[in-house]
Amino acid sequence: MIDTRFETNIDLRGEIENYRQVALIKYYKILLELDPRRDRLTILAVIRCIDKLERHSQERKRPRNDKKKMLAEGTLAWHYQKRNQLFRKAGL
Repeated sequence: MIDTRFETNIDLRGEIENYRQVALIKYYKILLELDPRRDRLTILAVIRCIDKLERHSQERKRPRNDKKKMLAEGTLAWHYQKRNQLFRKAGL
């Protein structure tokens, strides 16, 4: 029997992303129809929803940081560099 859990998982991620995009479009349409002078609280609520959806959408797209590569390039934060130096001196 072939294990299809992995393929289903990929399909579900795509569907979730599609639903997220549809929801974002609806929220942007609502935002365009609101009057900023009368509907301030509604605008704030809609903007919060948009922010959450955008944040969740971008979480999957962020590349993971490779600390060894960043250390070699000199782009790693100084406190990580200092910690690594101390660990090397201590033999850890």
